[in-house]
Amino acid sequence: MHRNGPNLDLVNLKVMGKNGTGYFSWDFAAIYYAVEKGINVVSMSFGAYVPMFDHEGSALFAALQRLFNYANRNGIVCIASAGNAGMDMDGLYSWRHLPSQCSNVICAIGTDIYDDIAHTAWGSNYGSCLHGLSAPGGDYAYVRPSWYYTTILPDPWLVRYGLCFSTYMVIAGVPRYAWMGGTSMSSPHIAGVAGLILSINPEFTPSQIQYFLEAGAKDIGSPGYDQYFNFGLLNAHDSVFKAYSSRIRPRLTWRLSPC
Repeated sequence: MHRNGPNLDLVNLKVMGKNGTGYFSWDFAAIYYAVEKGINVVSMSFGAYVPMFDHEGSALFAALQRLFNYANRNGIVCIASAGNAGMDMDGLYSWRHLPSQCSNVICAIGTDIYDDIAHTAWGSNYGSCLHGLSAPGGDYAYVRPSWYYTTILPDPWLVRYGLCFSTYMVIAGVPRYAWMGGTSMSSPHIAGVAGLILSINPEFTPSQIQYFLEAGAKDIGSPGYDQYFNFGLLNAHDSVFKAYSSRIRPRLTWRLSPC
């Protein structure tokens, strides 16, 4: 059943153990499950650095490419975190961060509250080779931003307020929240907006959804596509508006006549 906006369904698929590690085979199982159950958007807040000069590494890369091509053909939008090593991925010719550097996967680069790439508490990976989007990942914020109002959070301003207030582990049976930072926080931001776009028209293809995400993104950093923010900073309002405008655009009817 198609649902709109805040009523979008959320499905949690476990691909890592309680110690925070897992196997790519679990990711394969989750993607196949998503196809079988008609899940439209997949957010992957995990990754690993895989050597391409190694036979097993290149084989894994090829298998993942086929997996996400399969997901794309079945209408699934896939988003993955870029990684938190603060590395320029353009310089790692023999390594790939997977799954974020697979084809048909939108790579999520992390930003702070000043619309800069996150680099203080942690460092977002970046690079022109990523072909992704940037989105809030949270970072330490030592200077209170100009848009801050004291009615949002109590004074004084704390550096952790620049992080993302996120779900955390279950302790003594109680689900916890914590101030977190990382591209793991960026990926679900993009996935959420992809869901909003689908609520405009559930027939949008993954390539159309990616187009609206990129077309609505805010151009920060160097003009146009750049290595730090790629297609720009995620902008929910503009991307959803562009999707809605395309839906209501009148169709042109062409009549054939004899020449």
